[in-house]
Amino acid sequence: MEPNLSWNGVCPGCGRGFSSEPGLSNHQRSCTKGKKRLGNVLGKAQDFWREKRRKVLDLAPDGSSIQQGPPGAPLPATAGTSLLNEVTQRKGKRARRQPKKVRDNQPEPLAALPPPSHQPDNPALSHPTLKQAPGAQPPPSSIRKLLRSTRNVFGLFRQYYAAHFPTHDPDERSTSKPSQASFRRLIDIVGSPSYKPENVSDTDWRRINKDLGRDNPEEEGWEDDDRAGAWVETPITINVPFHKDTANPGQAEFEAGTLFHRPLVSVIRERISNPANHPHLHYEPYKLFWQPRPDVEAVRVHGELYTSDAFIEAHRALQDSPPEPACDLPRVVVGVMFGSDGTQLTAFGDAQLAPVYLGIGNESKDRRAMPSCHAIEHVAYFEKLPTTFKTFAAEHIGGKGPNQAFTAHCQRELYHEQWSTILDDEFIEAYRHGIVIDCCDGVRRRFYPRIFTYSADYPEKVILASIRNLGRCPCPSCLITKDRIDKLGSPQDMQERQTLARVDDARRRSQISSARKIIYEKDYAVNSAAVERILKEESLVPTDNAFSKKLSPFDFNVFDMLVVDLMHEIELGVWKNLFIHLIRILDAVDEGLKYELDRRYREISAFGTNGVRRTTSNRSELKKMTANAYEDALLCAIPAFDGLLPEPHNGRLLKLLFELAHLHGLAKLEMHTDTTLDVLSEVTAKFAHAVKDFQDNTCSQFQTRELERERKARRKREKKKEKEKGKGKGSENENENDNEKEREEDKEKGQEEAGAPDGPGETEPESKGPRKPKEWNTNTYKFHRLGDYVSTIRRMGVTGSYSTQRFELEHKTSKMRYLRTSHRTIPLQLSQIETRERRIRRIRESVNRRPSIPEQPDVADDLQARYSTGKTQNYPIHVPSFLLARAGDPAVEDFSVKLQKHLHPRLLEALKKEADDRPGIWRTALNDAEMAPPEAKDPSSLIYLKNERIYHHKRTYFHFTTYDVKRGSDLINPGTLRHNVMLLDDGDTGHHYMYARVLGMYHANVLYTGPGSLDFETRRMDFLWVRWYEVVDPASSGWDGLDFLSFPPIEGPDAFGFVDPNDVVRGCHIVPDFNTGKRHDDGACLSGSVRDGDDYKRYYICRFSERDLLMRYHWGLGVGHLQAHEKVAISRTAKEQADSAASVPTVGHVVGNVPPAQSEIDLRADDAYDSDEPVLGMDDHGEVDLVDDSSGSDSDDDRDADDGEQDEGDIGDAEMGEKWTEEGGEDDEYFPGA
Repeated sequence: MEPNLSWNGVCPGCGRGFSSEPGLSNHQRSCTKGKKRLGNVLGKAQDFWREKRRKVLDLAPDGSSIQQGPPGAPLPATAGTSLLNEVTQRKGKRARRQPKKVRDNQPEPLAALPPPSHQPDNPALSHPTLKQAPGAQPPPSSIRKLLRSTRNVFGLFRQYYAAHFPTHDPDERSTSKPSQASFRRLIDIVGSPSYKPENVSDTDWRRINKDLGRDNPEEEGWEDDDRAGAWVETPITINVPFHKDTANPGQAEFEAGTLFHRPLVSVIRERISNPANHPHLHYEPYKLFWQPRPDVEAVRVHGELYTSDAFIEAHRALQDSPPEPACDLPRVVVGVMFGSDGTQLTAFGDAQLAPVYLGIGNESKDRRAMPSCHAIEHVAYFEKLPTTFKTFAAEHIGGKGPNQAFTAHCQRELYHEQWSTILDDEFIEAYRHGIVIDCCDGVRRRFYPRIFTYSADYPEKVILASIRNLGRCPCPSCLITKDRIDKLGSPQDMQERQTLARVDDARRRSQISSARKIIYEKDYAVNSAAVERILKEESLVPTDNAFSKKLSPFDFNVFDMLVVDLMHEIELGVWKNLFIHLIRILDAVDEGLKYELDRRYREISAFGTNGVRRTTSNRSELKKMTANAYEDALLCAIPAFDGLLPEPHNGRLLKLLFELAHLHGLAKLEMHTDTTLDVLSEVTAKFAHAVKDFQDNTCSQFQTRELERERKARRKREKKKEKEKGKGKGSENENENDNEKEREEDKEKGQEEAGAPDGPGETEPESKGPRKPKEWNTNTYKFHRLGDYVSTIRRMGVTGSYSTQRFELEHKTSKMRYLRTSHRTIPLQLSQIETRERRIRRIRESVNRRPSIPEQPDVADDLQARYSTGKTQNYPIHVPSFLLARAGDPAVEDFSVKLQKHLHPRLLEALKKEADDRPGIWRTALNDAEMAPPEAKDPSSLIYLKNERIYHHKRTYFHFTTYDVKRGSDLINPGTLRHNVMLLDDGDTGHHYMYARVLGMYHANVLYTGPGSLDFETRRMDFLWVRWYEVVDPASSGWDGLDFLSFPPIEGPDAFGFVDPNDVVRGCHIVPDFNTGKRHDDGACLSGSVRDGDDYKRYYICRFSERDLLMRYHWGLGVGHLQAHEKVAISRTAKEQADSAASVPTVGHVVGNVPPAQSEIDLRADDAYDSDEPVLGMDDHGEVDLVDDSSGSDSDDDRDADDGEQDEGDIGDAEMGEKWTEEGGEDDEYFPGA
């Protein structure tokens, strides 16, 4: 780096000037005047200390002894209080309030249950604040009662309906979080004295690898000789019906392939008997309640499946049923959760797989979301109709190929035939009589499997429900017709969802049976008029449903297990449909608006560990848009679309986007209460109203047409149909009903209007042809499904428990295993690899004799602290030199004065805590401080920075308890766009938070010599240098739109300041208001330190960017947000506040090793955004000019012993998925940037 020729500095001791910083540093080492000045200051401080010690420990001036208070005696009412108030007041007029202290308790498990020997004989039948339903019947058994546990610090407690509390309590278990566990295990093996390399080199690993993946019943000596969970190959054959007008009418068997599957009973037995899974299984369901304070009524909490109404009802029904003969074993419900979806195994090629997954609802949803826990089992690889089926069908039809209806029917038959194989007689026997398993706690129990949920997308749901794809009644759960879907949110719609719910009753099964007789016995076509008259009214299909056939004797309703699917229905459904139509509107208004939209999305910063990701692509092109990409576009849609349409259309659009983002955030919460579900129900109705308003008053005003990519896709489909038609592919049914003919005629007419070629040999250029008019269609199943989220969550738990996204994470496992195959006989080789991995895990657990611990990346050294930052002093800043170089910069005006005033009360508080064991000394010191003259209380003469330096840290992690009582972390890096934080506002403005942009994270070694000083030791004080935001119209904050922020005038006294890191609530997502534009059109800036030339006039507070951030604004509704619970009590009487405060346990009750808020932490890099904004300590050309090269002369206590190593608060780059240079690394300047 070239030297800065304009640099100059002055020695504070002798006043000598220097033109280079190294010269000043070398001079200060030997400057006698400077050392003498510092010695005089320390001498005066020592004299003051000796006098204070003499007064306390020796005799008073009058000769009498000092009367000391007893240990722990309370301080005088005014002692210290007036001093703190005085030193925290600024000189002159003050407009900015200090942030309120944050109360952030560590997450802790639910209160421990009492052991059986300590349980009361007659526990209370109900909680005093829980209301009994009118007309409720008493429990059928006099043994079982309502039992409740005690409340934990967050007000959560459990309620059981049992004879006594369960002896096995997984909720009190906390798992550790090892870092680089695999590597450490390898080191332990290699470093063992018994390790010999020749034992490894002489082993035939190829043979062992082959044997581990083989399921051979003749083998002996394996850990799983009972072949628990072994794979089975079963040939699948279906009966294909050919109607009487074909060449060979009647039924014909077709061998569709081989199904690779695992017996369900064997899988369940293996999971329950596995020692690694036992500590996490809940054998007894319970209701979870939340009571933040004793003076409020408890509300129901919805989360896990084992706390849901469906699970509790199944458990009570099992306990009320007659037991097995001569069996008194405890009976336990096993919650079976299925999921399936086809996947492409390669980016190129046609290798596909249709796996079926199984999860156990007795385990936590967090474990099922972590692939490293192996909580999702692969139970089958489904087959599809092979390519030979068309040849087989053509031979029986008489030359013509099968039509779409016939092929779809055969595919459904194949699908349910495979499910009939999986739901074998052994599983049905277990469903009726249970499975006896010796659990790892030494208790033998009888387990009864019950199917609760099936997670799948819509095409697979219609097959599972045996209904038509997008038929007259498209919903698998109810019989509401398509013409009434637009009634979403109305009371009539909510009532019809209950009265018209689909039920698998005898009438429905009779209709299916009658239709199948017509097809298979009378040789009618599958879509003949006779079949249509029976099934069309309810959109049924003539398929014998495997679940209905096998489980209907147990009153199993197949439609109840088809739960909502947020990813496909909202992110890839309603929002994707709306987003594409908004691009059509922009294209109709001005094509340039699409480019402006792309620019705005590219400028929006990333946020959160699992929140908004930054994009570098053009959103309007819709290329490679995954569900995550659509979600990110929704969370930041309001700033991106604001102002692109003229008013009043812009206002309607923002309202629509606000309600949709709000609905999406609430529907995706990992913990709900009855209150938040009421809010979700209200938001759903508001969204439906906003949709209708936008359709009627905005969409009708624009002539929208299909996008170019839509036109090309349509032409491609049309050409494919024409090609098939040219080959003579037609209907197998010559007497096809009139409705089908009319539909075909309409399709052909639409093709001619779209510009289809006139002759069979003519082709149309790909880039030519008109674009058809296109409207926003909300008359869809996915839009209709939004009304089922509240009822589904109340019955089955939160959507994250059964989201298809959790099961599709297992697709990565299949794809990784596919790379190890020969790409032939894929299901066979995948089943062998799965068996091999499962056996290796069991062998490892058997050898270690302890459960395997899932590997998780470290987020920081200590999640229990409020924040984590570096410990080293590798990057010092000489404060006088820095201020001299920045003379005239408004950002550093009164820098030292503000810093001293900020540190003064914090130092007094720190000294006060240190002196708790010496109350007499502290009391005398406070008395001396009260009697000290005003000039003795001036922080500028009491606080000294050792060596006049502060030390910079690149990154800081702020830890907080999330709304669902887990530990979350936010990365704050002033060198990137992750630099905004929020603090509690203690005022009455109507807005609960204050906001700041972090310019730098520092620490200083501070010496305090004023009243209240106890010694002359330096103390480390961490602080943030921030630039404050101001809330625009805080009184209008609410749920009608996003809040706005703006920067106060940069030359104002409260534009910059310092913050205690402990006062930070968490990071926040602040996005520019692109519509209002930048504050300075010419880009001129007043401060070279913060480069305010890039400031926008206003900023959005994006509250939807993360679910915990969303719940921060639902004040008082987040279970883990203790500070919000206290705020609610402010409106009550003083006595109620005191009672509430007394009932809350003390802060600091910590349970170690609490898992983070997200199951798999994935911090993303900030796309090398470090150089876009300035940094403190850099000149206008980006050169570092204030590095203190004299740091090498510091004493041993100034620098850490591990000098030059990575800060202890920083995380390994490989584990975090971030590059050091992208987060302000070694190539980056180490001063604060924006």
